[in-house]
Amino acid sequence: MKLNRIRNTIMAQFATPLILVGPPWIREIFRDTAPDFWSIRTFVSEVSIPRASTPLPRLKRSTEDEEPASGIHPDFTLEQAARLRGHAGQEGQLSRLLDRAGQALMARGRFKEAKSVLREALHLHQEAVREHPDSAARLVDLSRSYTTLGDLLRRSSSKNEARRLYRKALVIGERLVSEHPTDTRYANVVAPLYHRMGGVTSANADQFYRKAVVCFERIVHDQPDNVRYLGNLVSAYGTMGDLLAKLKSSEEARHLYEKAIAICERLVDQNPKRVDNLNNLSIAYSRMGDLMDTLGAGDEARQYYRKGLEIAEQLEQAQQKLQQLTKVPQ
Repeated sequence: MKLNRIRNTIMAQFATPLILVGPPWIREIFRDTAPDFWSIRTFVSEVSIPRASTPLPRLKRSTEDEEPASGIHPDFTLEQAARLRGHAGQEGQLSRLLDRAGQALMARGRFKEAKSVLREALHLHQEAVREHPDSAARLVDLSRSYTTLGDLLRRSSSKNEARRLYRKALVIGERLVSEHPTDTRYANVVAPLYHRMGGVTSANADQFYRKAVVCFERIVHDQPDNVRYLGNLVSAYGTMGDLLAKLKSSEEARHLYEKAIAICERLVDQNPKRVDNLNNLSIAYSRMGDLMDTLGAGDEARQYYRKGLEIAEQLEQAQQKLQQLTKVPQ
């Protein structure tokens, strides 16, 4: 905050960049606390050393101590959170740290600890909403807190409890969408929740999946070049198509698969080396191949399977080359 107040003074005195280094989760705190530094002149980079190629000696660590892909170390994050407890005005940062620590604990399979941490974070978010019931930002935080805890309970086979938490999150999300109908940020909160509700509901799963598709289509319509949103829409098309295929609604399933393939092919054309785009296209071809196979269209099925297999083999070869390049000599 002090840096933020003297930003212009600093910029006038130094021609070199100001480089701030920290763990990945520091970005959101820094952005919230010093927004003027977070501008178009800010460059953010994540730097890591490939584990297989590092020349540095490694300490022996147990499997559960391996850091997840996010790079967030839960124990270190909890240490930072402990320093904020009991300090008035720090509840927001404390709850965000607890959210990150809980997710990192989940990634390591430490579900019991994650549950305790996420429940504490949820309590803080609930308190924040009680104090500011009309704050959209606090309502979004509370919705996401319900969702994260629901994800944990779903992974631990507590599907009913997960559904209850998803529903609470969805009530908040739908309220924000109704209050801000033109703001797609809130549609981004609701769409994944519809998708989750479809996964924990048996009676009317198709209704939730359809709502998810509609939301993702709206988001993509407003931001047609956002790769992440396009990927979410592809996933929604695939899940809804799979359900329709099981329900014998083959034509509708085929229509959704074709939409997914069209998006994936466009993304691959735009960036042919991006692995996730290639992987999504391979999966989309395979889904269509499965559908054609069940319909008895063997020739079409083979064509789609062949396309999917070619991409899968391409990715496998690239992975093997990467392993050879990063192999450390004995």
